[in-house]
Amino acid sequence: MLVIDELKARVSESPDKNCILSPEENFTFREVDMYSNMIAKEIASMSSKEIVPLW
Repeated sequence: MLVIDELKARVSESPDKNCILSPEENFTFREVDMYSNMIAKEIASMSSKEIVPLW
């Protein structure tokens, strides 16, 4: 199973349950899904010359 598949399953099961906890801020599964979709759309809109691999 891919990470995105696991996230989607958790969003469906418990959208308002905490997913990421930090001393400064917490994020629910719904919020992590929303932000990951925003990032994915931004990356998809970029040309291949703008994308820099992170390895």
